[in-house]
Amino acid sequence: MDIREPDIRAFKARYSDYAPNTIANVVKSIRAFIKYLKTKTDDPQKKYLLDEAVRYLKTPQIPVVPADVPDKLELRKFYEALETDREKAMFLMLATSGLRKHELLSLTVEDIDLETRIIRPKTRSSQTKHVWITLYGEEAHEPLIRYIKNRNSGNGSKLFNDSFIRRTFDRANRITGLHLTPQRLREYFCQRLKDAKVDRDYIDAFCGRIGSMSVQGKHYTDLTPTNLKGVYDGAGLNVLT
Repeated sequence: MDIREPDIRAFKARYSDYAPNTIANVVKSIRAFIKYLKTKTDDPQKKYLLDEAVRYLKTPQIPVVPADVPDKLELRKFYEALETDREKAMFLMLATSGLRKHELLSLTVEDIDLETRIIRPKTRSSQTKHVWITLYGEEAHEPLIRYIKNRNSGNGSKLFNDSFIRRTFDRANRITGLHLTPQRLREYFCQRLKDAKVDRDYIDAFCGRIGSMSVQGKHYTDLTPTNLKGVYDGAGLNVLT
């Protein structure tokens, strides 16, 4: 089976009215099929034609939709609907740390330095990413300390669980009429650091995105805990004031 330029033009015409995401998914499937066809022939001419087809078959650009970042008024309104220190600590830590929900769920008391407010989430390790640190804001410190002091669980147990987080967000959203999620709080964190002119490499470090940093950033950005704490504190990140 040969795929030539006229075939690609016919394909493009057929899908011209489809959404960019739909076209992109179809293009990816066709490109994968063409690569499969290359493995089934030893003819150099056919391989060349298939390579040309792949070159001509480009994925359409998908417009970037700006993140729906909540503002402080929304966050304060949500916070006022929270009742316990556990709920308040969880909410403020998400809003001021850049942690993903599953990273927050992994935390035990031993993962947090309560003197420096440095968090070392365990779940950021993989073959391509390294464990890195972030911090939580001063506003979260007092409710977190009270919650830890009064909780019944011992060392090594998780501070939060998934059902607790879901119940808390469901109830507070219902009371306030808002639609906040842990992901939107992560977006708030990133946007506030951008507003404070924090370098992107530092934001990536706080958000556990070391793998996406530039080569220059990895070599020349000071990612020591002491420096990162200085950068974080200098940003003046807060929610309630």
